[in-house]
Amino acid sequence: MSFGSSRLLRIISTAAVFAAAAVFTMGCASTSDEVSSFAVSAATRDSREYSESGESGEALYPADGSFEPAAEDSSGEASADVSADEGSKSGGYAVDAEIEFLSYGDTGSSIVEIPQFVTKSGESTKSLDTLNEKTKFLQDMYKEVRDENDGSFVEIRSYVADTKRYLQVTTTYVELPAKESWGDLITLAYDTKTDTAITPHDALAQSGIPGDQLSIDVHDAYVASGGKDLVRSTEMQGFELDDMGNLTAVYMKLGLYSEKTDSETQKFYRYCPSDQSITPLDLSAEEG
Repeated sequence: MSFGSSRLLRIISTAAVFAAAAVFTMGCASTSDEVSSFAVSAATRDSREYSESGESGEALYPADGSFEPAAEDSSGEASADVSADEGSKSGGYAVDAEIEFLSYGDTGSSIVEIPQFVTKSGESTKSLDTLNEKTKFLQDMYKEVRDENDGSFVEIRSYVADTKRYLQVTTTYVELPAKESWGDLITLAYDTKTDTAITPHDALAQSGIPGDQLSIDVHDAYVASGGKDLVRSTEMQGFELDDMGNLTAVYMKLGLYSEKTDSETQKFYRYCPSDQSITPLDLSAEEG
C-alpha cells in the first residue's frame, strides 16, 4: 500500500519519545505492490535526540521541525494529539474533534498507542464517548499483560486515515511472543459533520453490502487472486471511508486451512469492494 498525505502522531513516553506519521491512501487504485501494509512515513523521521530527567531516547519531529512535548499525568501516561488541518474544519462541520493517543512510560522496546477521540474544547459528545468505550479493552489488555510479568508484552500501533470529514484510526494489537493469536485490528471513525460514531458494523451497514455477501465476495476474490488454502472463516475488523462516506476498503481476517500441511492459520487481507481486488495485509511492517 502506498501512502499519500500525512498526519502526525506524536507519542511521548517517560523513557523515550516515539512518534509516527502514518496514513492510508484512500481508494483502491492498483499498484505494483503485492502486499499492502501499514507503513510509517519516513518523511517525518528525524534522528535527533531528546532527553528528559536524564533519560534519552529517539525523538521524532514534525516535518517543519516544531516540537511540543505532551504533558504527563500522575498515572505515568502521556498523551499526544492528531487533528485535521484547521481549514478542513470550516464550512459547517459540527464538532472540532481530534484524536489523542495514550502512551505508557514502562513499555520497554514495545510501542503502545491507544487512541482517544476528544474535542479541543474538552467537551465530549455521546458519540465520542461511544468510540472511547470501544478502545478501553486495549488499556485493559496492556495492563493485564504487564501485570502478569511473564516475559510477554503487548504491541499496539495506531494509524490515522486522513480525510476532511472523517477522523479514522486503525489500531493493530498483538501479545508477543505470539501465543494463540496472530493479532487483531480495529478501525473506528468519527463523522465530524453529523457527530456520529462509526464502527466496522456501521461502516458495512452504511455501504449497503450484506455481511454474508461480503464473506462470499472476499472468498471469491481470494480464490481469484491465486489463494491456495481453504477459507474456513472471514471476519471484517477494519475499513476505510472516503470523504463522501463510501466504503473504499475492508480489512478482513481470514481463517485458512492448508491441506498440504494439514494446518490452520489466520491472515489479514485488504479487500476493495469497488473492483473486488484483494491483497495480503502485512501487520508487521514498521517503516516504509
